[in-house]
Amino acid sequence: KGIVVEALAAATGADDAASPVGKGRLVAWTEALSAAVDATGFCAFSAGGLLADGVVDVDGLARWILPEHDARAREPGRRLLALGASIALAARELERHLGAPPDVDRPAWARAVLDQPGMLDEYRRARGLDGEGRARPEALALLGDVALLELGERALRAADGLAEDSDISIQEPIAASERRIGRVTLRAVGSLGDALAGLGQQAEPTIELALPAPLAEVLAHVAELAPKSAPLVWRDGRAAALVYRAGRRLAADTLVHDGDRLDLVVAIGGG
Repeated sequence: KGIVVEALAAATGADDAASPVGKGRLVAWTEALSAAVDATGFCAFSAGGLLADGVVDVDGLARWILPEHDARAREPGRRLLALGASIALAARELERHLGAPPDVDRPAWARAVLDQPGMLDEYRRARGLDGEGRARPEALALLGDVALLELGERALRAADGLAEDSDISIQEPIAASERRIGRVTLRAVGSLGDALAGLGQQAEPTIELALPAPLAEVLAHVAELAPKSAPLVWRDGRAAALVYRAGRRLAADTLVHDGDRLDLVVAIGGG
């Protein structure tokens, strides 16, 4: 029961097994857990039995089957689910590139559930897909990171009418009257740090803009103010750097507030 409560949190009426409400997110949660367990090589039947019987919760399972570094991390269960969510999303994108049909985003084992009113949309929000079943660019940018889960959770909370101020999606912009000029501190090292040096003499330069604003808007502003940083910060209309706040990676639609300190890290491709 605890597993279902976690998966369906905040979906009013989702605890009714006969109702389709909330089952789109349950499909996404189950799909992520299954993909993650398969990726570790652990027996899926054993994992299901351990969870269903209450022998362990998702955190406990993750501590047993994840690599040591992730198993010892805070909230290992979320790392396990993020692994599975990343695999599921990457699979959707690969299938699309290989010419799969438009409805490939619906898992075959759950099509009856997702055919219920509203449930396919809910599944897509949780999985990081757009309204046509394509992977959202901001979701693809978070593959392999727990922030991918948070992206889906924010989309679900917004749809449930429960989104907090800091979680408003880029598709639901802040009204101009609610924004005020504020300051954001930037921290970076190496080539990016050198490129940002033109913003000021201080070791940690600051920028001013109307806030709160989505991270994507902040990065575009940085690239405009410090042109040398543009190839490292904002390229082809999307973030080229990884951005963290208080140790947590931010998605492109995460709101940045006055006084925030952002750590910018250059993403290096290749092996």
